Amino acid sequence: MSDPVPSVGVMQAAELDAIPPGVELARVLVELDPALLDPAAQLSYIAACERNLGWQRALQDNAIVAFAGANPRNTVYWVNGDEDAIVDARRSDLVAELNWSEGQAHRRISEARALHSDLPSTRDAAFRGLLSPAHITAMAQGATQLTALIDEAVAEARATNAPAHVLDDLRTGRATLLARFESRVVPYACDQGVARCRQQIRRALASIDPAGWAARRLRAKREQSDVHLDHMPNGLSMITAILPSE
Repeated sequence: MSDPVPSVGVMQAAELDAIPPGVELARVLVELDPALLDPAAQLSYIAACERNLGWQRALQDNAIVAFAGANPRNTVYWVNGDEDAIVDARRSDLVAELNWSEGQAHRRISEARALHSDLPSTRDAAFRGLLSPAHITAMAQGATQLTALIDEAVAEARATNAPAHVLDDLRTGRATLLARFESRVVPYACDQGVARCRQQIRRALASIDPAGWAARRLRAKREQSDVHLDHMPNGLSMITAILPSE
């Protein structure tokens, strides 16, 4: 039986608030008994747990990038003799180890790569405990939407052996978009909840790249609009519609 962890005693709210996220904060949280704290310190304890969640998510994303690589290493996935999709070579390993679904593993790899390569300010804020895992996901998804069209242009330029200056211009434009996106959203995200953060992300996408925003909306309208009819018990049916907000 292991020795009991020595107690850190009783702490005040200000003392807990002053500890940055990381190993030391995790140790303090384990050693403290929230039942012995006053209400203000209990609230700070809960907030400290939340800070460390963002820090842990950033740590895990670092490890995912180290494991899966900063760029996709793709293999072809065959179904019934036909090329069905491109899947990341490391995705199945994460699925098996962590009991993630294929979709979850794909999403987490993509988000980790975005945090590592495209969102340095977001990554720094996550390590400082200023963003929750849900904030990090929202930021990564926003960045992916912002760069989707230009990433397609880069892939096409590579496939057609476009001149180097064309690729350089595309990469420069991509970096500029991402820098403007972070400058608009990260300070806001550090002080607001996830729902408001997502609203700010949508506003930033529409403002920073209005042409791309319109093109993405048009594509989504064309490719994702759908109506489903599901028959339920007792003679009822449920209609689910994905339609443009307007």
